[in-house]
Amino acid sequence: MNRQHLYRIVVFSMVAIACTFAVVIAVGYVWVRSTPLAPALSLLSAEGRVEGFRNLDKLLPSETVSTGDSVHELPGDRTDTDALPASFRLEDERIDTGEFLRESLTTSLLVVHDGELCYEGYFLGYGEDDRPTSWSMAKSFVSPLVGLAIERGEIRSVDDPVTDYVPELADSGYDGVTIRHVLTMSSGVRFSETYWNPFADVYRMPLLSILRGSSIRDHIVELTRRREPGTYHDYVSSDTVVLAWVLQAATGERLATLLERDIWRPGGR
Repeated sequence: MNRQHLYRIVVFSMVAIACTFAVVIAVGYVWVRSTPLAPALSLLSAEGRVEGFRNLDKLLPSETVSTGDSVHELPGDRTDTDALPASFRLEDERIDTGEFLRESLTTSLLVVHDGELCYEGYFLGYGEDDRPTSWSMAKSFVSPLVGLAIERGEIRSVDDPVTDYVPELADSGYDGVTIRHVLTMSSGVRFSETYWNPFADVYRMPLLSILRGSSIRDHIVELTRRREPGTYHDYVSSDTVVLAWVLQAATGERLATLLERDIWRPGGR
């Protein structure tokens, strides 16, 4: 076999591999677009965030937390445009407010001063009736629900191991972890929450759950230990999932039910 013939074979093989790879990518893309995974993946893009965050309750499984009979309204003149300065200073830099809102893809902005709502504005097609996802702000409601469960005697102590309430975690990285540890996010469990990495656990677990039709809990029980509990604060959303799991096991109620009954309605929301 001469050199020229060998060269043609190599070139032909490379072209064939490239074409095969392109076909696989194309077929994979079409398949993904036809699965529940497509809306979730679009959330990683700027355009997907704007529309997806407003409609997340339609794209992914959700539960309703209903308002009470008496809803508290913030007082004040919410149309006071003077409440929003044309620019603001951040360290040594003067920043144009409008430009900042556009570059940060801000969809809504409320300014509260001395207990009064003095400005309310919406952008990028959002309005006052839209219900964008709160993401991790919802974590702020889980810990007080634990306190209320302790007050009712449904949870004995924050120093109880989580496995006392959720024995399914006995063979996971959460074995030996207490409620206090997950409250303070110091469980020591190995969980990656690097938002720039699409393969991080914070993305991988929900996406796999959608594809497999499984629960995130099925993936939580597979987590391993990184360090001893209580030795290091590490922001990991898996700790909040476990905390919610403990709450539901201890009270016999779903988390949305607890939030509505114990916090949302009594708070005038």
